[in-house]
Amino acid sequence: MTLLVALWNLMLLAAGILFFVTPEMSRPGTLFGITVVPDFAFTEEGSALLRRYRRRIAVTTLTAILVINVGVTISPGFTLPIGVGLELVGAIACWVRASKETRAFAHAVPSVRLASLNPNLRALPGGWLFLIGPYLVLALAGWFLYSNWHAIPERFPIHWGPDGTANGWAHRTIFGVFGILLGGLFSNALTTMIACIVVFRTRNFSGPGSDVAGDRAFKRATYFLMMFISYLMSITFAVVSTHPIWAGSSQTSPLPIVIVPLVFVIPVAAVIYLVRISRSRKGSTGDGTPDACWRWGMFYYNPDDPSLLVEKRMGLGWTLNFGNRWSWALIAVMFLPGVIIFVVAGLVKQ
Repeated sequence: MTLLVALWNLMLLAAGILFFVTPEMSRPGTLFGITVVPDFAFTEEGSALLRRYRRRIAVTTLTAILVINVGVTISPGFTLPIGVGLELVGAIACWVRASKETRAFAHAVPSVRLASLNPNLRALPGGWLFLIGPYLVLALAGWFLYSNWHAIPERFPIHWGPDGTANGWAHRTIFGVFGILLGGLFSNALTTMIACIVVFRTRNFSGPGSDVAGDRAFKRATYFLMMFISYLMSITFAVVSTHPIWAGSSQTSPLPIVIVPLVFVIPVAAVIYLVRISRSRKGSTGDGTPDACWRWGMFYYNPDDPSLLVEKRMGLGWTLNFGNRWSWALIAVMFLPGVIIFVVAGLVKQ
């Protein structure tokens, strides 16, 4: 078994474990995208649904791993993507089937809604200075580059392999020097925008038995996590962009050794933290959104709901309300940084 195949096996196994525990990530009162009573997952029927789903996920994951290990000797170029696609499609099929089976136990959303007469004042967690912090980091890096322009080599590395050896280069031009910071600017704009939408453009559910304080805590946790990612990206972009100055003529860098583990450790820690916050909320009947507006518990379409984001029913976090026309604008904005970074990277390498 080659190292590449071993890594693919590990990735498929990790994805299988993630799909295995996905039902446990949803808020109390929903299971497989269906509104149920808060403790339904602990009943005999709910436990049976979970066991069947997990058996199917286990079979799907093992099948994908088997396909890769057997097929790699025949056609490695085609086998690896086929194995990944097989697990992804199979896991979604398992979820859809479980969602259909759960409909028999659906619990109607109460028609009586509670609303507070007090003004709904939503404050920005951490304040505005905390929000603009990532941009200040990028601005300081840009000022440092501008002040030390003549100290930048004519040709310098901007990308390194896993062993720290440079394999991507740029030249001392406007795009070459400041292009990385431009990519960081658009990435942070997207991240902080989504963080603010979570605070200001998501629904406040106050139905019977709902945990209002728990819902607010979950939103705050999501906001601070998004901002942490933004700060981490800003620091990374700032360090990489200023590398030609503080690293001198060195062609190697310890950055991959430091950054790559963080890419794996931080998401795992973040998911565990958010799951704990989400599951600590007191039980309520669903999330206040009608089941009829959900497709397989994955896609939400409700033109009558002004919310731009709603809490996911599959997994953890937030998803778009595709019935809100602004959601399509947000999708376009989400793809824009990737396109800009791709174009800037091409210009930088030239």
